[in-house]
Amino acid sequence: MIVVAATNAEHAAGVQDRLRALGAGGSRVVAPGGARRLVLAEADDETAAQRLAAALRNERVLAVVRPDGGARLDGWMRHTCPITFGERLSVCFAWSEHDRADLPGVIELGLGGLATASTRRPG
Repeated sequence: MIVVAATNAEHAAGVQDRLRALGAGGSRVVAPGGARRLVLAEADDETAAQRLAAALRNERVLAVVRPDGGARLDGWMRHTCPITFGERLSVCFAWSEHDRADLPGVIELGLGGLATASTRRPG
């Protein structure tokens, strides 16, 4: 599985087109919060996924390979959770699949990461 961070729906559609041109299997777009869109694309195997992600990174597109399932995916999901500091700041990877719609002051790490101001006030 390949995860590609896109800044909006139009960018995600372009990434899907590029993945198809590179030979990726089916893909879907998810929205973990805010403007961020993630494109999740299938690959034949881990080697093919690595090749596709490398091709996209050479084009300055943030693409990572993640496990397809089982204990490796469970570990991946645990270690890519956003981290919240106090009630004002959260940090996560731009390609994190976790919902961040209700997180305060999100900063996304990685190419294309976004910083958003929180409108929530502490307690």
